Amino acid sequence: HCNLACKHCFEGSSPSFEVKRISSSDTDRILSQFEAANIQTLKITGGEPFSHPDIDNFLFKAIQCHFETIILTNALLLNKQRIDMIKKGHIQLGISLDTHDFIRGKGAFDKLIRILKILSLEDIKFSITCTINKKNLCQIDEIIDYSLNELGAQTLFLNRLRPMGRMNQNTNIVLSEQE
Repeated sequence: HCNLACKHCFEGSSPSFEVKRISSSDTDRILSQFEAANIQTLKITGGEPFSHPDIDNFLFKAIQCHFETIILTNALLLNKQRIDMIKKGHIQLGISLDTHDFIRGKGAFDKLIRILKILSLEDIKFSITCTINKKNLCQIDEIIDYSLNELGAQTLFLNRLRPMGRMNQNTNIVLSEQE
C-alpha cells in the first residue's frame, strides 16, 4: 500500500492496494526473532511504510531493539510525533525525491521539501534517492547540489529509471541508451 501512485513505481504500489496488516503479536515475535539472530540492520520498505496503520507501534518497539533501523519512504506521511520518534530512535531515512509533480502528483514536491527541511533542522540522518528520467536528466547538477548542500542529505543515490511495474505504462520518460 502507498499513499501515492507514482508513474515510475517498480512495485506498482498505490492507494488502491489493500494494506497488509501485521498483528502486534506477530510484530513482537518477528522483532524478538531478529534480536535473537543478532540482526544488525533492519530496513523497512513498502509501498509506503508510514501508511501502515500500526507503524507507530512497530517503530516504538523497533527502537527498543539494538538494530540500526532504516526506513525507505516518500516521507509525505511524516508528522511531528513520527519525526520525534525517528529522532529519539536514531532511525535513518531513505527518501525518494522527484523534482517534478508529474511523477508523484500535484503538490508532492513542495510538501516533501518542507518535510526535508524540518528533518534537516532536527538533525535527522537521511539519504535521498532520485530516479533520473527524461524530465529531470538536464537537472542532475542541480539535484546533486540541492540534495547535499541545501537539504543536508548525507547521501544521494541517482538511479536510472527502468521499465518495471507501473513504469511499463509510462515508457515515454525512460532514458534511451545514449542518454
